[in-house]
Amino acid sequence: MSSTFRRIHGWLAQLTGASALVAAAGFHVTIALAGPELATGLLFYGGETEAVPTPLPHPWIAVLPVLVLGGTATIVSWVRKSPPWGWAGLVAAGLAVAQGVLQILALMDAARP
Repeated sequence: MSSTFRRIHGWLAQLTGASALVAAAGFHVTIALAGPELATGLLFYGGETEAVPTPLPHPWIAVLPVLVLGGTATIVSWVRKSPPWGWAGLVAAGLAVAQGVLQILALMDAARP
């Protein structure tokens, strides 16, 4: 019974890592396509009435290696069935989301008059 539970737990952990990476990649695509408008909308929501959308280049050079390493760690986790690699995928997804949040904050700072 416990081996079945561990196997299911491992599968769910791997799916969590993979879905977190896909969500982080989608977050960055959204920021790259509509980031200035999102940042301006957040400023308007916060009470700033003079905000102007200012495009900034998206830091793909910093984001893509993190996503690729996280995806590689997740695939290695599936192939070797080893939990530490699954954690590496989750950490990479967290770093990618943190980079996205920093990009939104930079866009909000650039949109202020």
